[in-house]
Amino acid sequence: LLVLLSSFAAASSFISYDFQDFPQAEEIAAYVKENTLPTQTIFGDDSIAPLISLLSGREIALNHADNNALRYSSGLTDLGQTLQLLQNKVNEGELKFVILRRMKAGKGAFDFGIATQQQFTDFVRKNCNLAKEFQSEWRGLVQTYEVYDCSRIMTA
Repeated sequence: LLVLLSSFAAASSFISYDFQDFPQAEEIAAYVKENTLPTQTIFGDDSIAPLISLLSGREIALNHADNNALRYSSGLTDLGQTLQLLQNKVNEGELKFVILRRMKAGKGAFDFGIATQQQFTDFVRKNCNLAKEFQSEWRGLVQTYEVYDCSRIMTA
């Protein structure tokens, strides 16, 4: 009886948990899909770009699904070379959106993933404009998802 009760409690908890601490995923993906051509790509934070890519049907530029900052700070991937390849994608009109995540707490903000690399954020500020911002509350903090438009020509 104890095992059955414990199993029932565990199963109920499992079923009621939605596994989603990224409630804007569908909304951001819809925005990306509506404002890109099928041949255009996205790039961004490793904790959100892969899911947005899957939901929107848009590929990740350079096939870099893992944009964890450690990939670059460890030397596994050269950030300068990555930025040059991204610049080429911007110039060709292929890279449309860069999606970044930040957490706001009081007067401060914390960036995630590749946005913690100053060289990358400088690249985004130079080549892209903030197109849309999505926010949600998460455990008393404000999560912000920033979508930067890197297109030279409006496509949608």
